[in-house]
Amino acid sequence: INDERFHFVIAILSNKDSISALDSIDVPIYIPTMTNKDIKARSNIVFGGIDYESQINVLMSKIDEDNSNNNKKPSAVISYNDDSSLGSYLGEIVKSLNPPIFFEEVITNKIAANFSKNIQANQDILSNSNIFLNTPVVKSGLLLSQLDVSNKKFSKILSTQVNYNPALLSLVRGNNTSNVIIANSISKTEQKLVEYGMLLSSDLQYDWVNYSTALGMDLFLNNMSNDFSRYFVESFSRNQAIYNINLYKIENGT
Repeated sequence: INDERFHFVIAILSNKDSISALDSIDVPIYIPTMTNKDIKARSNIVFGGIDYESQINVLMSKIDEDNSNNNKKPSAVISYNDDSSLGSYLGEIVKSLNPPIFFEEVITNKIAANFSKNIQANQDILSNSNIFLNTPVVKSGLLLSQLDVSNKKFSKILSTQVNYNPALLSLVRGNNTSNVIIANSISKTEQKLVEYGMLLSSDLQYDWVNYSTALGMDLFLNNMSNDFSRYFVESFSRNQAIYNINLYKIENGT
């Protein structure tokens, strides 16, 4: 990279230890898949990862807000975590916020397929609870389609960027989804870029890695030329992309 004199590098990495492989690269580097939290990196590295911790904090505030407005006692928080490193990470964030009543379970493919049996065994826990789905779209669809079998009604179902995907709508069609809230940090993008992305099989509307990668290109091109006008609204602070967080509800299947 140094010999060929590239102007910048986009490195899609997911392991903190792999950053050391970039030590000999002198040009600006952008990592769209990680944040700068707990990472010591050289000043030429910029991070564009989604801040899941901030998303979960915003989602948790909706629970606190409802309890405060209605003078309710704190309700239970249930964390259903995928059996992957990301699912475990999201579950740890939820747990670290110290909800007064907390229950968590790791959801394998087998458990997801037969989740209704699990619900029947945990009816009392579900009553008026707030559920975090830290599972990918297909598993989340399986869980949501079976949660209605409970006689005890839960309060809210909350999820981060992992479930901001239109495929979820087709998986839960016909089920009650009025209490589902999903956090999203992908902003509206110039339609021209969205269409170019589609031609390159790159989804800039729902795939946050593609969105973050395009954001990195936008940043570097802007730094290289005063004549380039940025397409993206995100700012950067301390070598980290700062994303807005918006909450979405599923209404009438959309």
